[in-house]
Amino acid sequence: MYRITIQHPKEGQEPLVLQTDTRNLARSVVQLARENKLDYEVVTEVSPRIVKFKGL
Repeated sequence: MYRITIQHPKEGQEPLVLQTDTRNLARSVVQLARENKLDYEVVTEVSPRIVKFKGL
């Protein structure tokens, strides 16, 4: 499971949250966020631990 949170570029707007089980979809969304220079956070559950990473 991947949960990706992308911050809206305008202050005060709600972030976009995507949850998927598909690694390729998660990778594509992160690539789009990077190309558009958006702040993002990915949380993935890898049994039995949770892995987080952030980027700009």
